[in-house]
Amino acid sequence: MDNYSIDFLLNIEEVNKIVSIFQNEKAEINNDFFKKVYPNEEIKSLNEFKSKIKKDIENQFVNQSDQKFLNDV
Repeated sequence: MDNYSIDFLLNIEEVNKIVSIFQNEKAEINNDFFKKVYPNEEIKSLNEFKSKIKKDIENQFVNQSDQKFLNDV
């Protein structure tokens, strides 16, 4: 395995206080939620939302399998 050494400079411009990383609130499933997840889509129902997620996941798997194939060839 090759060893590499990299020098870099990091400027911190803003620091925010994190109150709790593990605090979760369940979102209400409504049009506002759909718009936050897919701002450029017009999703009107939970079934449409689930279909969009399914399609996105399928597309991601296709892209990953294509990339894996290209890497292996």
